[in-house]
Amino acid sequence: MYSAASGMRDVAVALVRAGADIWTEDILYSRHTWLEYAKLSGHWSLVLDVIDVVRKSPRFSPDEVQNLLDTAIKSWANSSTIARSSSQLATLLQWGANPEVRFIAEWPNYKASNTTLLHCVENCTDFDLLIKAGFTSFNQTNGGGYHPLMSQFVVGDAELIQKSIDTGSKVNHGDVDGSTALHVCAEFLRSGITSIDPFEYDFRFRILEIVDVLLSNGADPFLGDDCRCPCSTSGCTPAGMPLKDYHQKFGSTAHRSYPLTMHAWVNQWFRLLKDVEIDFEHSRRFYLDLIRLSRFEQLELTHTCCRFTNHEHRTWDVLEDEDAEEIRDEEQELSDTLESEMNTFKSCSITELEILWRKEMDKLMQIQGNNFLGVREPVFDLGSCS
Repeated sequence: MYSAASGMRDVAVALVRAGADIWTEDILYSRHTWLEYAKLSGHWSLVLDVIDVVRKSPRFSPDEVQNLLDTAIKSWANSSTIARSSSQLATLLQWGANPEVRFIAEWPNYKASNTTLLHCVENCTDFDLLIKAGFTSFNQTNGGGYHPLMSQFVVGDAELIQKSIDTGSKVNHGDVDGSTALHVCAEFLRSGITSIDPFEYDFRFRILEIVDVLLSNGADPFLGDDCRCPCSTSGCTPAGMPLKDYHQKFGSTAHRSYPLTMHAWVNQWFRLLKDVEIDFEHSRRFYLDLIRLSRFEQLELTHTCCRFTNHEHRTWDVLEDEDAEEIRDEEQELSDTLESEMNTFKSCSITELEILWRKEMDKLMQIQGNNFLGVREPVFDLGSCS
């Protein structure tokens, strides 16, 4: 263990050849083996040297060698991208590590069981290595609810997303909450929407490139998640997610520029929808969804699908079914008002809906901006189409 942590390759190899037990764990709380210490210290060349000795030694059975290879490739997947390399992955796969292995992924914010290697790759070279090795579980959902296509967004590589789609990832595949890949993109845009960090600013534009890839490959921008509150007709769609009342989730911690910024990103999203639109159906649905959400906010109805409870750790708290039902019962009269208003717009032309949408966005931006001043404007009279 000490040689692994210190990177003393010759010592580690000599100990294995002398009969050291490669499965011995420390007696500390962590219960680590030498492999974990080597991973934590970034000594992957030592790991490969030791494994090479093990796989060539008659002292170890084929099952022991396979176990070591699979354990090593799981450790590789849980290593930082700075410490690991594609050549290490290639070597482990070439030696017989199982490309379909399942494990507990350890990401900064949470852990997820039943994770695949495809959840963790961060470049096209690693992706190609997995496919060559026979990987096929493109739509496997891990314990955190994500399938690989969703996890890959953190890289911000549109080419990697395209490769995943080309080889089997389903663009409309939903997670345990009914969210699709486009929903995850919308969440990424919202999570850092007020940041002025150059990296996050660049990352948001890379996410928009991914949105373009998804839409071009048949992603449905109007598939709703499992939300059942009146803010949407059949679940929240990605386009409206940034417009949910930020004030109720972050209180006074949000910058006043947020309303203007989020509306700008919604407009950018709409531009991407227009690029793949064949008729006016995308525009019509977009206008109606956003007008509904705007009226929902102005009537001060409650989002019962989720509440943002912790700014530092970005924690979403899902309401219990009984609590959500109680809120909806209390707000039934307002919900009926919302439905009555929306029914008046079903016969509107595209031009009329666009005008209404622009007016509604101006009103919503004003209200949400005033939230940060502690001022609440009265509910506006939307009127109806002529």
